[in-house]
Amino acid sequence: MQVLTAFVHDVRYIVALLRGINFSNRASVTLSADLGIIVTVEEARTLLATSYIYSDHFDEWNYSAEISGAASSQLSDPHVDLSTVTFEIPLNTLIECLNIYGTASMSGAGSNSSRKQWRREDDRSDDERYEERRDGRQQARGASNAPAGSRIDQYFGGGSDKGTRARLSYAGSGHPLTLWLAEDSSGPTTTCEIVTFDPEPFIELPFDGDRTVLKIIFKSSSWLRDALSELDPSCDKIIFISNPVAEARKAHRGMPAKPLFRIIAMGTFGTTEYWKLLSVSVQ
Repeated sequence: MQVLTAFVHDVRYIVALLRGINFSNRASVTLSADLGIIVTVEEARTLLATSYIYSDHFDEWNYSAEISGAASSQLSDPHVDLSTVTFEIPLNTLIECLNIYGTASMSGAGSNSSRKQWRREDDRSDDERYEERRDGRQQARGASNAPAGSRIDQYFGGGSDKGTRARLSYAGSGHPLTLWLAEDSSGPTTTCEIVTFDPEPFIELPFDGDRTVLKIIFKSSSWLRDALSELDPSCDKIIFISNPVAEARKAHRGMPAKPLFRIIAMGTFGTTEYWKLLSVSVQ
């Protein structure tokens, strides 16, 4: 009897989540009826990262938690929820298997867009605004003349890009994680069996949500990603500074409003600072 059988028509979303935490090869995978697949990675007992692949993302999701499918270490631990199944797996091997056809990268309109410059919205010239409006009209005109199917395909990342569909199955402790991969129904198929291991306990990082003093949700991670990528790798310290929303909205005696969020990198060769004004990109 299978503990898990799941099918997804495109693995790019899953691979993107796994690559985000791929700083350690050994990953703990927890299967849950409510939360789907939870992948946890730990580094040097100081860093813990978790990716949630919810069951709603899969086209098919069949999960049956069996006590016989739990590892022996789980059965002896009274704090382990027997409605979930946990095992460890080589994360690099899983990502390479999912990308066996080379179509697991997040390609599409988002990856082809030009990189945003570090400047404020009001700093653009009149010529740049005119070019953006003209390009927007041309794109809208081309989209209106295109067939409905191609517009939908372009919205989801390009109509001609092939994706990899996958079927996952897991029979319980001691059994491998089996992946069935294919690009289309008429093409070649690949079956991968990845060995699994009994899970080891992870470090528990103390975190009290009631004492949280700062919480920022970025609607787009591109600003933070670009800011961190441009920092000097040799910097000794990185400081994150945030101001209350009320302070960021008002100016004092002709002075500009305080930035909502700042990143300061301090190193041997000097100090670099990036800041973000209050906008729709940050909540």
